[in-house]
Amino acid sequence: RERYASRMKRRIAIIVDSFGRGGAERVLVDLLERTDLSRFTIRVFILSDEFVWGAKFKSMAVDVQTIPRHEGLLGRLVQLIRLGHEVRKFHPHVVQTQGPDADVAGGLMRMLFIRSGLVSICHSLDFYRFDPTQASARYKIRMKCEDLLSSQLSVVIAVSHTAKQYLIRYRGIPSQRIETMHAAVQALPQRVEAMHKSLQQAQFGSAHVVGFVGRFGLEKNLFTALAAMQRVCREFPDGIFVLVGNGEIRQALEQRAGDLGISESVRFLGWQEDVPSVLPQFDILFLPSFSETAGLVIQEAMWLGVPVVGANVGGIAETIEHEKTGILVDVIGSIEALRAMHLGVHYIPDEEQVQRFADALLLMLRDTTLRSRI
Repeated sequence: RERYASRMKRRIAIIVDSFGRGGAERVLVDLLERTDLSRFTIRVFILSDEFVWGAKFKSMAVDVQTIPRHEGLLGRLVQLIRLGHEVRKFHPHVVQTQGPDADVAGGLMRMLFIRSGLVSICHSLDFYRFDPTQASARYKIRMKCEDLLSSQLSVVIAVSHTAKQYLIRYRGIPSQRIETMHAAVQALPQRVEAMHKSLQQAQFGSAHVVGFVGRFGLEKNLFTALAAMQRVCREFPDGIFVLVGNGEIRQALEQRAGDLGISESVRFLGWQEDVPSVLPQFDILFLPSFSETAGLVIQEAMWLGVPVVGANVGGIAETIEHEKTGILVDVIGSIEALRAMHLGVHYIPDEEQVQRFADALLLMLRDTTLRSRI
């Protein structure tokens, strides 16, 4: 009977580029926690060494295999061959991919090795799609591979309307093969309990606290955030900018804060296991991203009554109603994002954009009635 039940379980292979602590990964972990493992067998294949959820996956009894990529074309080929071998051994009924490298790998798996259903989840936008001439030759090849293999996809799940429009316009995927499923946070009672716990452990006293939660990537527009906070601190000397997360530009952000003379006003907390225990300590959640397909942390902030100042883009604009549930600030968008990505840590924010964000933050900090209403 047990062997029969085991054969009846549906096998799902999940292929991801990496598995850090971003919003997309948190959504996937939450989904796995809610999955009935008496009906499904799940195996996660990670195409890098980045995996920080070991204890969580062990407690969920979900198998994980890391298949990191080595340098060069040969290293990539070896990785794909190994992945194909492991996926074939697992013999999945459905393969789910998340990330551009995973999408390419999943398309190849379905073309060459398996006949399973193939589902891709679009959590982010590729800025080089907006202007491919800015991409390197290698990057153009990868985009071409994505386009050629997209015909293997059974369905693409877009986490917002913005993501769906991006898939149609810039990836050429027919709308009938796209399903929009908005990401959601956990139930309210757990968040209320976390809020009370957080308020008991508040660590910033009576300071005016502006906070950011997420991965420290160039697309998050954090150099602009620091420049805006410099102007905020002129009016509110007790202002603190709290950054929860980590990423490749953390050291550059610390350096930029020093250059702006606000090192004492910027706190880097690193990744936090329980984000809702930190959010209620913010007076404002600040998301100045060039692009954000979902913005899961906005929903968490709303559950906890934390007002949001965010860029008028993508999932942020879909979630916030300007001056009713938050403040939206227009940003220059994809062109400026590409400039930031090319300049990297040497990026100098647009002055007009900095002032817009500073004005929005100051408006919210000055007007306690507005903060309470939002």
